[in-house]
Amino acid sequence: MITTQLPLSDGTKLRLGRWEPGPGAVCGSVLLLQGREEFLEKYNETAADFVRRGWRVVSFDWRGQGLSTRALPQRQRGYVKDYRLYLDDLDAVIHHALPPDGKPILLFAHSMGGHIALRYLLEGNHARHFRGAILCSPMLNIHARPFPSVLARGIARLAVVLGLGSHYAPTQGDYSPAKALYTPANRLTTDPKRFAMTHQFIALNPDLALGGATYGWLDATFRSIKALTLALKIQAKSLSLPILILSTPQDRVVCAGNHEGLAQALPRAEIHHYPDGQHELMMESDGIRARIWRDLDVFIAKIMASPPR
Repeated sequence: MITTQLPLSDGTKLRLGRWEPGPGAVCGSVLLLQGREEFLEKYNETAADFVRRGWRVVSFDWRGQGLSTRALPQRQRGYVKDYRLYLDDLDAVIHHALPPDGKPILLFAHSMGGHIALRYLLEGNHARHFRGAILCSPMLNIHARPFPSVLARGIARLAVVLGLGSHYAPTQGDYSPAKALYTPANRLTTDPKRFAMTHQFIALNPDLALGGATYGWLDATFRSIKALTLALKIQAKSLSLPILILSTPQDRVVCAGNHEGLAQALPRAEIHHYPDGQHELMMESDGIRARIWRDLDVFIAKIMASPPR
């Protein structure tokens, strides 16, 4: 992986990562969008899988996480004022970091990245940049336990109005090394090896660590979920991009029950379920990942064989 920085007009610097295929023909580029708390190194294995298939992979750490600029002096606190900032960052990466070689571009987006990807695709004519999109456990709504969703939204909004947006929400706190201890009850993956890998990277570079969500992040997330829900009601049928949704009914991070409705609402979407997996499907066991890659290979071959619209 080669890393660089993309400076933005507001002073934010996004850390970019690029994985290049070896000598020979390059199929095109995959723009990989991470979820909350994640960072470039976590996707080395997934990027390598694409690279072996002849794809260049470009990714970046969202503002506020990884080694991109953090919004708060308490860098552990997960915060964003508004998802419009994420959308603007994505637009900047597309226009300044992807190679202008005319080759196809695929979008691969996980969780929060899938949410931002959908909002971006539904706005303007942005889908024209891509040949197809893969949404892995996309965040259409979140589990707000222990609070009902309506109460959680109200609490987050009130906290922001009271000037507490940079404070941790209940049950949230700084990253703890105790998180590196795998238990089968974790919400992310059934694979202990890949679970440990994330925390090994943090042990090597503690600046990668991100703690829990602040009231500000939650409020911005609930507002963006509302905006995406409305956009899908109005514009879903106009999004003709081929889209593959990867989902698991066991998801305890995002509300997977919404994924089927999304697949039905989009004119060229298909959905594949992996009932034995958890939220981070690309960090799952070898057997689950092998099934996912069979589905990805079929999807990519199909859209590459069809002329772009």
